Parts: sequence; C-alpha cells; structure tokens
Amino acid sequence: TDIGTSNSFSLVHYSVYMNYAWNEGSGTHPMASGHFSAIARATTFTGSPALAYNCYLGQVDALNKKVKIIRRYNNIETILVEGALSESYLSRGTLHSLELRCYDTDPVTLQLYIDNNHVASIGDTDAEKKLTSGVSGIESYSGTVYIDNYSIYEYTSTGVAPADWTPSQLSTLKFWVKADTGVTYDSGDNSVTVWEDQSGNANNLGVVGATNEPTYVASATNNLAGISFDGT
Repeated sequence: TDIGTSNSFSLVHYSVYMNYAWNEGSGTHPMASGHFSAIARATTFTGSPALAYNCYLGQVDALNKKVKIIRRYNNIETILVEGALSESYLSRGTLHSLELRCYDTDPVTLQLYIDNNHVASIGDTDAEKKLTSGVSGIESYSGTVYIDNYSIYEYTSTGVAPADWTPSQLSTLKFWVKADTGVTYDSGDNSVTVWEDQSGNANNLGVVGATNEPTYVASATNNLAGISFDGT
C-alpha cells in the first residue's frame, strides 16, 4: 500500500509525518510479517513513491522489532542506521506517530521520530548515491497498519519550521480582519460592536449606531465563523 505526493513536490528540507495504529485483538500481531515506512526523496518510480528505485525510508520493522533508516538506490537497499524497536511503539489500539525528517545538507541529514521521540539519525556521506531531490510518501509491506493524518511539513536547514506568514509582511496593507479573531459581539443577539485589525496597524473597525451593527455567525460557510451584513 502506498500514499504519495505529486511529481511536482520540491521542498528540500521537510518531514513526512503520519499517525498510525494497529487493530486491537487477540492472536498474531497484524504486522508480524511486515514493515512500513515513511518515504523521502523518492525518484525514478512508476505510479507511486512506494515503487521508487531511489529513495530514503524511515522504517518500522515489526517483524524484527527494529527501527531503520534505509537508502534505496537502483533498487538496492542499504541500512544506514538501525536500532531496537520499543514494544511500546507496537502496542495495539493506541495511536502512534512516525516522522522522517530529511534535510538537503552536506551530508544529507535524516532523522527518525516515533511518538515524537528521536529514535535514529544519520548523515548520508556517500557522495555518489545520496539523494538530493524527489517526492515523499508512505509504503506498507505485508501486514495491516492504519494510517491517519499523513502530512508533510517544511523545515529550514537547521531543523526549525519556517515562520508562519503574517499580514504585516504586506508593506502597503492598511488593515486585516478575520471573522474568528478579534470580534467583540453581544452574547444576546450576536451584534458586533468592534472588529479588531490583525495587520498590526491597530486600525480597528467600530460601528456608528446600534442599528448598523452586523451579526457574528459562529458557523457560516464551510462551518467557519463569519460576519453577516444586511445591506444597510
């Protein structure tokens, strides 16, 4: 089974993050014969990163109770680093997380986290075989694992997430308002009295006359907050 991004994916410092769980029940563990991996820098594939000849894998090997970082190059897999897999990461009926971080440094830096705990790191020093570009994805082999909340996060080369964009970065911006932030309204009829500027310029919006007050709507389009105006 595989989940991959589009071929246009191009971030150089990023992590592949997923929540995973195995089913609860008795008998043989559902991943007793297999493993699953987060994939970074997948190239030369047909249809999906899981079929990539070249990629990095952050792997949970349930069969051998190992955690591994692997380089697959020309379809030959080399274990760059491995360690023991704690039984706690194999527990059934519990939500776990797996994250493979990949930085386009020299050497390429790879870090693996399980349940937000750092479990393995390696720098790929093979100048000929190290992978510097490609897409991300997930690969599961011979077993049943349930994946939820598969995400890709961008990082800087130092391992810090880039700063969130803010409206203040627009140099000519006068004011910026959001229906879910900075709204003062009457709890009785939801009439809005103040709508605070989020641009950093403190150009807050106020209402002249109670009859002119718009209405706060907690769940408007797509279940998001909104401010309703009646046209007058």
